[in-house]
Amino acid sequence: MEKLGVLELLDRDGSVRQYVDIKRWPLRIGRDLQSDLVLDDVHVAPEHAQISLLHAEQGNGPDRIELTVGQTVNGVQAQGRQLNSGDALLLNSGDEWQLGRSRLRLRLAGAELAPEQPMQDVASTPAWMLTVALLAALLWVAGESYIGSEPDGFWSSYVKDGFTVLVGLAVWAALWALVTKLFQHRLEFWRHVWLATLAGLTVSVLSFVLALLAYATSIETLGRLGGVLSSLVLAALIYGHLLVVQPRKGRTLRWFAGGMCALMLASSLGLNWYRFERLNPELYLSILFPPALRVSPSASVEQFLDEAKRLQPALERKAKEPVSGFSSAAVPEEES
Repeated sequence: MEKLGVLELLDRDGSVRQYVDIKRWPLRIGRDLQSDLVLDDVHVAPEHAQISLLHAEQGNGPDRIELTVGQTVNGVQAQGRQLNSGDALLLNSGDEWQLGRSRLRLRLAGAELAPEQPMQDVASTPAWMLTVALLAALLWVAGESYIGSEPDGFWSSYVKDGFTVLVGLAVWAALWALVTKLFQHRLEFWRHVWLATLAGLTVSVLSFVLALLAYATSIETLGRLGGVLSSLVLAALIYGHLLVVQPRKGRTLRWFAGGMCALMLASSLGLNWYRFERLNPELYLSILFPPALRVSPSASVEQFLDEAKRLQPALERKAKEPVSGFSSAAVPEEES
């Protein structure tokens, strides 16, 4: 018997999970075992829908395919419309529609096929690059642990910090790998580890460089760009993860990452203003380097004292103002 077409049941990533050859009309769809396409979906009725062939009247025009909705409470979603029991809709080859939680696609024999699409595999990360990145991250953690710990407590501090970093990387990458497995049927665990490690190193190194430049040049604004930098890198990191999950939707993902970055920046700046009535919570540089690294001219003690005196009226006025923002929760009632 001639094959008239194929009715496909699609997975969430668009791949075909099940299909049935169409060799006669009409074609019945539902949970009933007598249906031509049996769907194991509790949101589908026993006789949910039927696809029929409508012959052209007196040979005037081509034959048409019609989808008719049966007795169901959930109906059918097709072509941006909600179809209820008894409604009908004309279908073309390649059209998709939703029954309950099942997505179907009709392909008719003789219909023109879309051109072959090139493979868009995600570039793999060489093992040596991943190894170097992980070692660099552990060395960076060692440096921070050495600076922030007591001389006798370096190793205990480093083991704790290094373990925390490695476990955090593994959990983060494992979650993204599961999402990739869901959509692409492959894990790509080490690719996600590489992206997270690279993003963490980027934030750490650039924050250090900005703090050093702010100290050396006395341009304090450079040291306050950490929040902006973190938002940009986090948005780029999530974009990279999503690109591994859905490599064919780069344009949509770029718009998503850009919008997410703008939202994070706006939220961070708004929260800082609400809490501290300024866009950045830091009043002064929080990292001090050796004086030999300074390239800007130093101020004399007299100049420093004169400039400090100018702050006194503003500080006294600020001290008399009522506490606002989240800071009010930290002030005891007898002091407020």
